[in-house]
Formats: sequence, structure tokens, C-alpha cells
Amino acid sequence: MYPLTFLFGDMTPNNLIVMAYAIISIVFVYLCFKNLETPRLYAMFLAIVFVLGSNAMWMSTNGGVWFQAQMLNMLLCFAGIFCLLKEQNTLSLVLIALAVGCRPFSILLLLGVFLYLVINERRNTGKNPVLVFFKQMRYLILPALIGVGYLYFNYIRFGDWFDFGRAYLPEFAAVGGREFGLEYVLPNLYNLFVEPVRMLADGSLTFPAFDGFMFFIANPIFIIWFINIIKDIAHKKMSPEKVVLIVMWVLNLLLLTMHKTMGGWQFGARYTVDLIPYVLLYTLFNVDVKVEKLTVFIGIFALMFNVYGALVMNFKEGFMM
Repeated sequence: MYPLTFLFGDMTPNNLIVMAYAIISIVFVYLCFKNLETPRLYAMFLAIVFVLGSNAMWMSTNGGVWFQAQMLNMLLCFAGIFCLLKEQNTLSLVLIALAVGCRPFSILLLLGVFLYLVINERRNTGKNPVLVFFKQMRYLILPALIGVGYLYFNYIRFGDWFDFGRAYLPEFAAVGGREFGLEYVLPNLYNLFVEPVRMLADGSLTFPAFDGFMFFIANPIFIIWFINIIKDIAHKKMSPEKVVLIVMWVLNLLLLTMHKTMGGWQFGARYTVDLIPYVLLYTLFNVDVKVEKLTVFIGIFALMFNVYGALVMNFKEGFMM
């Protein structure tokens, strides 16, 4: 955004930028599926569902700095996954390392991709796993340098290597208390797994705009993923790299729930949008992505539900910013 200030001053086109992030994210997901020779129309449908069938739909209509960070994180992670499919391993990890500057817990996706490189090399060569691990560490040199750069940047700005500025946001500074803590995990997990969307007597829906509601309803791509995991277990198709991704996804989720809030002013559970790249990579590990009626049905619901959410958050009285 900084270069744009030379053209626009303090009136940078934030809404346009965040929309561009969403569109480019869709393009990268489409290219990922096309790389696996998925039928073109179905690949485009999946690409749209992965991005706009989630809470990224509403975020892509609002140029707030919080949403810019999440949408750029999504774009960089998707781009990194595409480069991984093209066997551009260094570039893949570099892009995901850049995403860590937007959403720090994306470092777990980086670790998951690195471990996949180790597993895949070990599978292809049969060499000693320890030797393979250290050989693959060459791909971490540039990401490590990026990480050091981020840490130094934090130190320059805030006097702390690990403070990335959240405590300085007005809405958090006003609340006070610890930013992260184990005491927040259970209440946040309740919101993510149990807090529903309710229907009022007039047929309209009501939902909490703070701390979120059931993330798999807000982001139905996770329902599709859960079904695929069950299928893989039942058909004995669970591979080591898939297990690694599931573990990293769980760890990322738990770290998100350690935050004092699960996101203010939102439709759904926008923090869990950070977990969608894991789902994409897991899906791509199946190699043969076939058209499935249930996926199409859930995908259409996901798009409709998030279009509703975007309209409500932008236009309904009482929800307008």
C-alpha cells in the first residue's frame, strides 16, 4: 500500500485493492485445479467457492486494514501452493513466508509445505530421512531471511522483535487485558463450533457481529473438507502429508482461539479464513479432483450464504460501518 500513497496520498483505493486480492486469489486457485487437469468449468466453480464462498466474500468489499491483511495472506498462500505444484519450491516457501507478515500463524502452513517436501523427497529417493531433512533445509534460507527482516522491522517500529502492532489498534487498546492466553481458548471454541445463526419470527437471520459463529457454516468449504477426510480414512487414502496438514490446521486453529477475540465486526468467523489454504493443498493432494454433486450443492449454498452476509453487513441498518 505504501507505494500507492505517492499517487493517492492518504486516499488510497483500499476497497479496490482488497477486491483485487480476492480476484487474483481466485485466479491462483483456478490455476491449481487446472494444473491437475480438472474440467475447466468445475475448476472455475471451485476457485470461486474457495474464495467467495467464504467470509472472504464480505472482506473483499471492505478495505479495512484488518481485511487487507487477511486477503493478502490468502493471495500469497494460494500463490505459494500453485508454485509448489509447479515444483518451484523456493518461490513457494518465499511467498508463504511473505504471508507470515500478514498473518503470523501462516508459519504453520510454511512448516507443513516444508515437511511435504521432505516426505516427497524421501518417498522418491528412499534416502535416510535425516539426510533428506537437512538437504531440504536449503529451501528455508530465503524464508528465514524474510523472517529476520520482519522481526527487525517489528523492532524498529515497536521496540519488540515479536510485537507486530496489534496492541496498538484502537479497538484492542481500548479493551485492555492480555492479547493471547489459554483462558480464551474454550470460549472461542464454543463460538466457532456451537454459536449458531438464529432465525427470527419475521424470517430474518440474526448473528453475532463480534467473535463469530459456527465457522463451518460461515465457510462451508470446511464441511467439504471434513467429508473428504472421512472418505480418505475409510478408503485408506490418508497419506503422511495429509496428516501433517491436518495437524498444522489444528495447531493454527488453536493458536487463533488463544486470541482475546475471534474478530470484531464481521459476518461469520473471519479468522478461520486463514485456514482455507490448508484445505486447498489437502484437496490438491488427491490429484484426481472429480465433479461431485454434494460439493456443487454445498458450494452453491456457500456462495449464497456469503452474498447474503456481505449485503447485510454493507446495507442493513444497524450493521453499516
